[in-house]
Amino acid sequence: MRSNLEFRRTTRKLEDAREAFADLETAVDFTSARHRFAAFVNASFAVINALRKDGGKSSEFKEWLSARLHEAEADPVAQFFKKARNKDFHEAQIDLNSELYVGSFSSDDAGPPPAKGASIVVGSTGIYWLVDKGKPSERRIPVRKGGHWSTRIRFANPPTVLRGKELVKLDPLSAARMELAFLDELLEAARREFATSDT
Repeated sequence: MRSNLEFRRTTRKLEDAREAFADLETAVDFTSARHRFAAFVNASFAVINALRKDGGKSSEFKEWLSARLHEAEADPVAQFFKKARNKDFHEAQIDLNSELYVGSFSSDDAGPPPAKGASIVVGSTGIYWLVDKGKPSERRIPVRKGGHWSTRIRFANPPTVLRGKELVKLDPLSAARMELAFLDELLEAARREFATSDT
């Protein structure tokens, strides 16, 4: 079943999703993890859109892709990603929770404030400098030194089963890794079925 399709758009968008995943792997605080997870969710959605575009007007490909996506939608992780993308797009919200574990912290050792009037704020998302409190320019800058602490980032309501297997834990990085593997498999299957012989 070959329609001599090329998958250039999908390949580029999958590269974007891999880059977003690599960025997520290096997140060191809740704020960067939330931003990078949202970027990954949107990048993964763009892969599916590119695949649809690359399929063009091939009715065989449209049927094939529709069947694969319908099958995937039964998967709790795929459902989770679809809901996460919709929630981020429509409500500007990603459902991540966090817990802060502090071994030690000294504000005296945190270094100088990044701006005049900045104060230190400690909460479940981490330890931050709060700059321009109450102003439109208000922002939180992660504190990088002054003790030992860690932040555990998790989903509010994660799926507990993946392809019939019980998930012990599903953190944002593990979920993104699973989604990326699914996208890789989907593109590879599309190439096997529909790509030109030299692709």
